Amino acid sequence: MNFFKILDLPSRLNLNLKELEEKFYKASLKNHPDKNQGIAEATLRSAEINEAYRTLKDKWKRAAYVLLSKGQSLDSKLPPSMAEIYFEAQEVEDSQALVELEKRLVKEDLAREERLQKSFEEFDTATDPLSTLEEMKTLVIEHKYASSMLRDLRTKLSK
Repeated sequence: MNFFKILDLPSRLNLNLKELEEKFYKASLKNHPDKNQGIAEATLRSAEINEAYRTLKDKWKRAAYVLLSKGQSLDSKLPPSMAEIYFEAQEVEDSQALVELEKRLVKEDLAREERLQKSFEEFDTATDPLSTLEEMKTLVIEHKYASSMLRDLRTKLSK
C-alpha cells in the first residue's frame, strides 16, 4: 500500500501539510462509506485513506514509513549515542535532576528533528535516495528511544 498514491501526492518526504490535508479531505469525501453504500471496498478504502493521512502528517511516522517501504528494519537495540542518557534516566530519582534530564532530552530531540528535516531534503533531491536512509534510520530510532525516556521521566515527575 503506497500512502503517497492513496492521497495523490508526490513520493517525497518534504510535504506541504496544507496540500496533504486538502488531498486527504478530497479522498475522504470521494471514498466515504456513506457515499458509496453497497460497495464493499468503500470501508476498507476509507480506512486506508485515514491511515495514510495519520502516517504522512507526522514527520517521524512518515520517515519510518519510507524506511520500512525501502526495506529498512527499525528494530534496534539502544543506540550507543543514547546509552549515557538512558542509564542516567534509569538511576535518577531527584526531581530537580529529572527536570534537567527532561530539558536535555527535549533539546536533543529538537536538534534531532532539525537533522531529520535536512535528511528529508537530501532524500528528496538525491540522485540515489537510498544513500540517505542510514542517517534517517538512526534519527528515527533515537527519537523512538528519546520519546520513551521522556514518557518515563514525565511519569516519574508526576508522582
